Amino acid sequence: MGLEGLSRGCEEAHFIEMDPWIVKKCLQPNITSTGFAPRSVVHTTKCEDFLARAKTSPAFAGGAFDFVSVTPPYLLVSYPELYDLLEGSPLLHERSIVIVEYSRQNRPDIRDRINNLRLVKDRKYGRTLLAVYAPV
Repeated sequence: MGLEGLSRGCEEAHFIEMDPWIVKKCLQPNITSTGFAPRSVVHTTKCEDFLARAKTSPAFAGGAFDFVSVTPPYLLVSYPELYDLLEGSPLLHERSIVIVEYSRQNRPDIRDRINNLRLVKDRKYGRTLLAVYAPV
């Protein structure tokens, strides 16, 4: 999603990937080959750790984001913890749009709100489900 956003005019994209192998062998080569390296920041860490760090030091990520796509490994993340970290995060503002990808077994953990953002769409694409949050 980050590369697509950059191709459509986003000023900057931050990529959070916990697997160093994926960063080295997939993500970084794709960023380089598309020419978006100068406008890309890669954080090799767990999403939860990235969000926790942002609570105490939001400047490291450049401030609040207009668009956030959360696509964690479904069975390796605690969705309640993820939502708790998103709530009150300085990386979101009142007009942010957040998309959370999840699987059917995670459905009970999907919340109706993140701060002032409301669940406006909950779509299924094959085995993947997407919860879309936006200001109402």
